[in-house]
Amino acid sequence: MMMQPVGESLPIGVPSYLLVSLANLGPKMFNVTKINGIVSDVKSGKALANFTRRMYGDPLGPREQRSFRYPFVPNKKLSPGEYQMTFSIFYANRDKEGFSTEVYSGKQVLAAGPPEKSELPLTEFAMAVALALGIAIAYTSLAPLLSGAPKSNAPVDTRSATDPSQWLPAVPSPKKKKSPAAKRT
Repeated sequence: MMMQPVGESLPIGVPSYLLVSLANLGPKMFNVTKINGIVSDVKSGKALANFTRRMYGDPLGPREQRSFRYPFVPNKKLSPGEYQMTFSIFYANRDKEGFSTEVYSGKQVLAAGPPEKSELPLTEFAMAVALALGIAIAYTSLAPLLSGAPKSNAPVDTRSATDPSQWLPAVPSPKKKKSPAAKRT
């Protein structure tokens, strides 16, 4: 039986579920190996898409009953409309002889699924812009500290090197002596 979604149609591109219930009434143990499904055209019976095969590997002992939930997603390449869906379960005995049983075959209407989300929704975009601005502000306020230059509020000395300092006494600069060779000429 189809479990989800509940309603008349299955949305394309959205997970749906099939519930498969098995009962082993015989004396031998079986191993349930996989379930898969196929979507076919209603009129021609031509296979249009396969559902993803799901592996199980669960034992089903004599006089046991077990249910399996099979998730499947109608392919986004299918257009909305009515399709034939067939699901089969595969199992094996101890001698590894394979068996399969069709567990569901019926017409299902596929409807358009929800619209695809944009690559970058507005809230994520706003968060990315806020983060970038925060990093820029942090960088501009921390850059002087990270460069090793101490931040100082003292006025900058704009005097040239030839101006006398207010803290040191003025000392006359030593005059160069002319060499004796320069005097002769």
